[in-house]
Amino acid sequence: MIEVPAMLWYDDDIDRTLEERVKLAVASYKARYKFIPNLAYVHPTEHPGGICIFDEVEVRATRSILPSYIWIGFKEEQEKA
Repeated sequence: MIEVPAMLWYDDDIDRTLEERVKLAVASYKARYKFIPNLAYVHPTEHPGGICIFDEVEVRATRSILPSYIWIGFKEEQEKA
């Protein structure tokens, strides 16, 4: 199994939508690591409700991420029993 790193992206441009910010973060991740991520975490103030998907990247809110930051990476695969 290949170890793929996560990345923390900072973007405080209030003129950009969350979707635009996530897409920029994903583009940077692809350029740097040559993988396409499928999960992003943002602060709840930036995405207060549920889960949304932008270009196959699932975006979730968590208090573990500071405002203006986006955590980009991968969902952990569950082992098959």
